[in-house]
Amino acid sequence: MSDQAKKDGAPEESVSENNGMNPGAETAKAAGEKPFEADYEAFMKLARENEELKDRALRLAAEMENLRRRTARDVHD
Repeated sequence: MSDQAKKDGAPEESVSENNGMNPGAETAKAAGEKPFEADYEAFMKLARENEELKDRALRLAAEMENLRRRTARDVHD
């Protein structure tokens, strides 16, 4: 089997293992939690990560804008 076929086959296997079910539901059942609680915790974790990434991107954009302005000022002087 070629490397490409192996790469293409891997996602299909993982999809068939989940059978369309929520992956957090299985771990929640095993831990004795309700599926909703596990989903909510996963959602909140992803929401926090999303906010951190947005903040980081905004700060990098501001830093690049400041660098552009400083460079333009230095070239002009």
